[in-house]
Amino acid sequence: MIRVLSLFFNKGIYEVTFTNGEVLRCNEELILKYRLVKDKEITEETFLLILEDSKWYHFYQKAINYLSRGLKSSYKVYLYLKEKEVSDEEIIKVIELLKKNNILNDGLYFETLTEQYIRNGYGSLYIKQKGLLERIDSAIISDILSKVDRDMYVENAMKLYIKKKSINQANLTYNEKQKIKRYLYSRGYDFDIIEIVMREESR
Repeated sequence: MIRVLSLFFNKGIYEVTFTNGEVLRCNEELILKYRLVKDKEITEETFLLILEDSKWYHFYQKAINYLSRGLKSSYKVYLYLKEKEVSDEEIIKVIELLKKNNILNDGLYFETLTEQYIRNGYGSLYIKQKGLLERIDSAIISDILSKVDRDMYVENAMKLYIKKKSINQANLTYNEKQKIKRYLYSRGYDFDIIEIVMREESR
């Protein structure tokens, strides 16, 4: 049997010393999982499991630090860990634990992303594309976008139209109107929204 000689905690990391001479640096998740306390006895088999787990718990801590800078999608966390040369198997373990502990939430992330893009004057098509690029589940995307008041898109598109129109002369030519339509479409507004804006401005 192997016994825990001591535990030392410093700046979010535990240093665990065992009677076999091994010193393990790990986070609280690992301590709690194996209930490591001073004088606890564990088998050689359990000790090897702890060593194995400590590898991906180390990557888990890296992901925590990455997420502390702001909300991220699961895919962004995946790419971040991939850059650290973490295996897919370990990344999956990390992401599953982050989700289980409510630290990683694609729904909350996409909701925040949607609000941000709407404030910056983008339409639903653009926002949806951004979500898909970040591998957000299509059901999450549809659910969150369906809750956005359509009038908000119309209002934002109208502001962009007026801004573009003020750059040109008061009476726009057909080609100038088409150019603005293309601009609004590039910002992610669907044709229905664009037509509403054009009709309103024509009155």
